Amino acid sequence: MVQGERAFYDAIVNQKLDSLKLLLRHNYDLDMPCKLDYDGSGGKAPVRVAVDRDLADIQRLLARLGYVLALPGGPPTTNPEMTMGHTL
Repeated sequence: MVQGERAFYDAIVNQKLDSLKLLLRHNYDLDMPCKLDYDGSGGKAPVRVAVDRDLADIQRLLARLGYVLALPGGPPTTNPEMTMGHTL
């Protein structure tokens, strides 16, 4: 397991915005899966975890950094609310 990924996943699912901001300030790689599959391969990206769990505050934070989830068969959502949120 890559060091820090469990902390990032826990911060997402427990909606700890201050912890997420701290990890992001220290250059957490948002392209790295934050939750691995059971066999240790693949995994879910942070934005996928936030969308799957319907965590709007986390989605807004990630959207401000340019991470949005494209829907199959269509463009990414352009909800103006997705760009508002807390500042880092």
